[in-house]
Amino acid sequence: MFQHTVSYDAAYLGKFPCFEEDLATAFAWAAERAGQLGCSITVVAPTRQHFRDGRLAKLPASVGQETPRTLGEIGHRAQPVVVSCWPTAKDLDQLDGLHSLKALVVVPWNEEKIDTWRRARGALDLLGRQPAPPAPTISDPVVEVALNNVTSRVNLSTGLSHPDDRSAAIQALQLLKRNGYQLQPDEIRGWAMANGWRADHARQLGEYATGVLAGRAYRTGRLQWKSQIIAIWRREAAEES
Repeated sequence: MFQHTVSYDAAYLGKFPCFEEDLATAFAWAAERAGQLGCSITVVAPTRQHFRDGRLAKLPASVGQETPRTLGEIGHRAQPVVVSCWPTAKDLDQLDGLHSLKALVVVPWNEEKIDTWRRARGALDLLGRQPAPPAPTISDPVVEVALNNVTSRVNLSTGLSHPDDRSAAIQALQLLKRNGYQLQPDEIRGWAMANGWRADHARQLGEYATGVLAGRAYRTGRLQWKSQIIAIWRREAAEES
């Protein structure tokens, strides 16, 4: 129905928390991917101090060193292969949106912070401790059909930045709520990531769902959907069940 736009090799260490002595496995995987792609590696750590102490202070000169903050600065660019050390969920959203990304391995501290990412991206546990995570799903089939419709009409490369795409997404969420359907923002965010959305765009969609649930008034302009769209979504959901 729509084209997935996010595609890269994803892996993590299934140990919580991970410490510096656990880095070797992540670096070995990253080095293998970098060799296959003919590129270097970028290591992303929470702060610059992490590169001054411990094992990260001994990285080869060929390995890039970045923080989530510096990645947002002009002139800073990550290599196609990234090792992310102890990221937050928002750090992973930022990395997920890198256009050059071909492989990402995460060295986590907290399992909860990487759970949506690892499920949506089908990440491999390099330590073999964790079973393959189930893909995110939407519990209500009508909500899922509606989100499929939103996804089909949104430009996934730009997310909800275009006013019409933003309006279509918000109005769909409002129509679902108005007709008694349950919106679960975290569920919506995870599903969107697994179905072609960049993580930061999926987070924005989830935030709009939160706003709609809270009764926030959004300016969305003219109606982007047919007047009978709820009936159409119900019919499609029944046909797919």
